[in-house]
Amino acid sequence: LHCPTMALPIGVNFQRIPPPPSNCPEKQILKFIYIGTVDQLRKLDTIVNAISSVKGDYVLDIYTASDNEQTSSIASLKDKRITVKQALPREELMRKMMEYDVGIGLIPENKLYIVSSPTKTLEYYAVGIPSIINSMPDYKGILTDDDAFYCTFEESDITKLIERILLMPKNKLKQMGLSGKGKVLQKRDYRILSNSLKAFLQNTFKASG
Repeated sequence: LHCPTMALPIGVNFQRIPPPPSNCPEKQILKFIYIGTVDQLRKLDTIVNAISSVKGDYVLDIYTASDNEQTSSIASLKDKRITVKQALPREELMRKMMEYDVGIGLIPENKLYIVSSPTKTLEYYAVGIPSIINSMPDYKGILTDDDAFYCTFEESDITKLIERILLMPKNKLKQMGLSGKGKVLQKRDYRILSNSLKAFLQNTFKASG
């Protein structure tokens, strides 16, 4: 392009993030959460099959507006640990997310999603929970192994990672979530992004002036 350009990514409005509850009970069973579309393109069945093969106590709740063969297939597993739940209004959903320990942000590694912007993963971190993610460009530009669980989109690798996470102490997961939250706040808070856009436009107008 023969003109000034600026990449403006998806961010998070941290001013709209509700405060954590003051009397949040200690979670005994590890709770995973997935939020978003459930369809063939997302291949959530690969993730669910991997997680359901893991022995032990945990919860995986899937919040989605989708109602299709994929959601029916997940329900047909009849695994009491895994539940498909109705989508919630954004503010209510953000509060609900605080009840979970680990978010799932895995995205199929193909040409469709390689340039996607992981909105829900950023929101997981905005409320302080670490996520299972793969090496997508937008993830790598923000998060490291110190605050995220990087994993390939392969069933066997996902299973091994879930088994490892189940053995981790809760305080370690909390530390990872807070570390990632700080990075998302620094790089993807809409106040930061809007100031960058403002500076870009001002400099562009001056240069063309």
